[in-house]
Amino acid sequence: MSIFRSAKLRKEMDNEAAEYISSLSFDNEILNAVIWVNAVHLRMLYEKKLLGFEELQKALNALKRIYENPPKELDPRLEDIHVFIEQAVSSASEYSGGMLAYGKSRNDAVAAAIRIRARERLLETVLTELSLADVLLNQAERYSEVIFPIYTHLQRAAPGTFGFILHSYASKILRNSSNVVNIYAGINLSPLGSAAAAGSSTPIDRLREAQLLGFEDLVENALDATTSRDYIILVLSYLVNSANIYSCIAEELILYSTEEFGLIDFPEEFASTSSIMPQKKNPVV
Repeated sequence: MSIFRSAKLRKEMDNEAAEYISSLSFDNEILNAVIWVNAVHLRMLYEKKLLGFEELQKALNALKRIYENPPKELDPRLEDIHVFIEQAVSSASEYSGGMLAYGKSRNDAVAAAIRIRARERLLETVLTELSLADVLLNQAERYSEVIFPIYTHLQRAAPGTFGFILHSYASKILRNSSNVVNIYAGINLSPLGSAAAAGSSTPIDRLREAQLLGFEDLVENALDATTSRDYIILVLSYLVNSANIYSCIAEELILYSTEEFGLIDFPEEFASTSSIMPQKKNPVV
């Protein structure tokens, strides 16, 4: 394996080292976001009269082709998706391909792309959670008068209703989902225009680029913008808490469905049996 080299480096990179630093196997997740970031950067160069309309069209058409027909396999010599996109744009317009790196580094470009994809994934997840909470609240109302025991230490402790149980599940989900407001605000800040780490003298409008990419504001400090990934920890924390909530819900419902408790029953469409114990009805879904 070989990574494309600049004139500065004359020797080929060690194969294992090249494979280790390549992010191609992960970059498909952010491909569309990287395309968007590059399209916005090219438009900014056009708006600042640093790129002609004809060259802009050629470059945008090249990006559109990648978007509509994403590559199934990439040249292993490429270090990442950014190099692939630069080559694709350069094949359509050599000048535009070179201008992709004018006032923009892979550092601020990938930081922007990761934020874009992270906010998309976060919204997809929280919308699914809110939909589930809505179903639980509707079912809680439906079963609001169905008597159901409340357990502590696996012993019957107090009378309640099944609606009360379902409402508790919805409450956990809604409380966790409310954290997304602050998490999303921290993600939805644009690092684009920070270049490699210390900003750029290129006359680009960072706020304009942020607007075109759907960001609310800027990560003001260029070094912070290109090096920070703290928002990912917040997203992961939210997801871990979600997983814990669903694990607890599943555990309780499975317990209630056992013959020992016999309080609820799962439809056969969502159950399986054992390969050697056919009397079993396993709630596997």
